[in-house]
Amino acid sequence: MFKGYLAPNFIWTFRQQNRLALICVLILTLSSQTVSAQQQIALDTYAIFEQSCLICHGPDGAYKETLLIEHNELVKANGSVVPGSPEVSRLYKRLLGEGGQLMPLGGPPLPDSQIETVKNWILSGAPDWAAPTITDRRFIT
Repeated sequence: MFKGYLAPNFIWTFRQQNRLALICVLILTLSSQTVSAQQQIALDTYAIFEQSCLICHGPDGAYKETLLIEHNELVKANGSVVPGSPEVSRLYKRLLGEGGQLMPLGGPPLPDSQIETVKNWILSGAPDWAAPTITDRRFIT
């Protein structure tokens, strides 16, 4: 009598544990991809800044006093970038030509794809491009 009861119960418990383990692995995988995706959009955005903005708004630029393209300065200084809200971020609005002269000043406007990248960076919380990526994840037993 006990043999017929314990075997199906053991199999059911074993299957539940396997499902739970699979769910945990999926959660860990997805969370590491989210971090990587945020880091990638930050790096892509910085590449746009390097190409089109740092000449004027870099450490040696002529307009570094008005806007310095440095992560902490952008995010913390007077609303230049409001993480999660591109529509109120002055930097994004200037790329569209709203609220002042179209940036980059004196050059061709950024392609729509690059403006979209900057928008997505702001929407994702404006992650720091200098933040280290977490690549070495050890399994915790």
